[in-house]
Amino acid sequence: MPPPRYIVTVRLEEVSHIPSSMLSSSGQSRRVFAVAKIDRRILGRSRQLSSSDTTLSLPTGNDAWEHVVAIERDEDIDVELELWAEDRGDDDLNPVAEITASVEAPYTAGTFTTGSTPSLRYRVQTERVPPQRRILAARTPPGAQPAQSQAAGGQGDTVVAVAIENIVGLYEPTGGTAGSVASRGYLSDGNLGRIYLNRDRNGAYLRDHQSIELQAQLHVRRGRLPSGAAIRWTVIDPDDPFDASPEVRARWARFIDDNDYDASATPTGVQGDDNFGAVPSTPWEAVTGFALRSSNATSATTEVANGESHVVLHCPDVAGDNLIVIAELEASGVTAYPARTGVMTMWHLLDLEYVKMSGALDLPVDAVPAAFEDCCVEFRVHPVRTIPNREYMARPDRLSAESSYFITRNFSHGREGGWFCVISAMMPHRVAQAGTGSRPPPFYTGPGTIGTGSNNRQYVEIPGTGHASAHIAALEWTSARGAEEATFGVDRMARVGGNTRYVLFPADVQPEFTAGDGSVSHAYDAQYIYFPQGRAGPFSGRIPASLPALSPPGYGVPTSVQLKLYPRGSSYAGGISPSLAVGRQRYFGGRTMIFTHHFMYLDRTTMGYTANGRRGVLESIVHELGHAFGMPHKCGHHSVYRGTNTCVMNYNFGWMVDENNEAVAGTEGHASLEFCGRHIREIRRTHLEDNTALQRRGW
Repeated sequence: MPPPRYIVTVRLEEVSHIPSSMLSSSGQSRRVFAVAKIDRRILGRSRQLSSSDTTLSLPTGNDAWEHVVAIERDEDIDVELELWAEDRGDDDLNPVAEITASVEAPYTAGTFTTGSTPSLRYRVQTERVPPQRRILAARTPPGAQPAQSQAAGGQGDTVVAVAIENIVGLYEPTGGTAGSVASRGYLSDGNLGRIYLNRDRNGAYLRDHQSIELQAQLHVRRGRLPSGAAIRWTVIDPDDPFDASPEVRARWARFIDDNDYDASATPTGVQGDDNFGAVPSTPWEAVTGFALRSSNATSATTEVANGESHVVLHCPDVAGDNLIVIAELEASGVTAYPARTGVMTMWHLLDLEYVKMSGALDLPVDAVPAAFEDCCVEFRVHPVRTIPNREYMARPDRLSAESSYFITRNFSHGREGGWFCVISAMMPHRVAQAGTGSRPPPFYTGPGTIGTGSNNRQYVEIPGTGHASAHIAALEWTSARGAEEATFGVDRMARVGGNTRYVLFPADVQPEFTAGDGSVSHAYDAQYIYFPQGRAGPFSGRIPASLPALSPPGYGVPTSVQLKLYPRGSSYAGGISPSLAVGRQRYFGGRTMIFTHHFMYLDRTTMGYTANGRRGVLESIVHELGHAFGMPHKCGHHSVYRGTNTCVMNYNFGWMVDENNEAVAGTEGHASLEFCGRHIREIRRTHLEDNTALQRRGW
């Protein structure tokens, strides 16, 4: 692969002539920030402007506001800077201004200004790589005496262009179920290249290993390469650009990349050196024939042989961490042009085995990979394998155990590292159900009363004692906001005097989880529970039978409500991810079963999906695979993006919680395929190889 014709550096320096009208409205300061792109690469998000700012300086350092483009053929370099206002935090986002420019061939160097109010000043630095004249074919072994340079003969200096010819272990995304491919010569053009965790450079599973081999070629444009020449490799940790997207909720932007924010959560601008993962103290490894002369945490020098130099770089072990590598020639009396990679990012790579009962519905597995891209997880979906039908998996009290046995028997790659499994099944167990595509109708609709038992668990009570057992209680009332609704499961029924009492299961959320060892106990280490009129927690481990006094308001339900009671069969599992036992601990294991004949998914007239069935199944698959990383359900958070969508790990009927873990009315019913910012960050930081149950299965 020849070196480029031009090396062009575009550096954004300053936004000026910012009118005061953009920074305030009706006498109130607006929360304005800038987001910049060069050649489609998002550079980052600026500090927040104050109402008195007329200019915004874009500081230097760590490639923060610049981008280097290697040009092989004439093409424009697009520059874009946008100003956005968060006038009401996550609830409001307004475009304020957009400034664009185009750097065109022959990429004239200098400082330029585009736009008027506001305007953007940027600088272009251009190096034209001389065309090929003569290549030194003879080997110059390390330690040989320098050849007489052409400069001494009056014919000019030696000129060398460094080119990174190939990166073994870097993969180019292709989209869809195909995932990514290894393309010779791909240097993460477009800054989307992926390096896989726990994989060797050929993509095979290898625990605790993630590396690339960088291969450089020296192109001698004039003169002769002196003996003793070497390549200096330098690794740069650029900013994580995810939080820069204006569509990311402000809360999650600062959570995912807190390096770009101060202690008061105010954005301070683009800050690199934010990788989280561990690397060896000297991450460089010599390749046979190209000895290491020196190395440290960020750079290494390797010898040149036959006009080439190679080196292995061991990479950080956390998904989402990113890096750029620069290759420069070390030789005296030589004019040299360096090479660099694009931004390369660490990713989880999981092979997904897809198994389907012949009578079950096809799963929309082709849509699964896109749902995990924010988490830097690539699912490589394999062709479906069909197995015989089993109409009912097990009776309810045996569902988890029997599902686990069934998956173990049918997961052909269950003893290989890096493999997860999803099975399309029929029904979890027999249920008494009515209708298709909707919950069976309630057996009671009428008034109810909220009360609290001696153990501080709450109940609803209705008049009369001739009522049936209930599975779900839907509460309806009117507040200052208007009509409200909340849904609770029913734990047990009792007859008290002339009334029937239904003791409620609390709604639980796990808003403070962190990446862990894949154990269920770690995922549910801090549980909060919510009743109609109060909350309790956090609890670590099993929720006690007798609770402490509840803290109001919980869901803020009045004592008298309208009530709908639903029978058994109105709710049952649409999917399950049975855990794996190791001693007394249980672990998530990347094994999921979806029951496609669930009444919410299957239209029993057509025996195909209901109107919303396919979408519901996809949400279930993503939700269950989210568990595979050791993540809890019901985080109680909105999705990472602005709007009303909630995290895919929530249940659709659950209420969200705010940053103080108080339940927020009107937030149910907004399920999505998006993760919240906490799930994204913690899935990235999960070390699947440390899951004890997975280790016992070849990880």
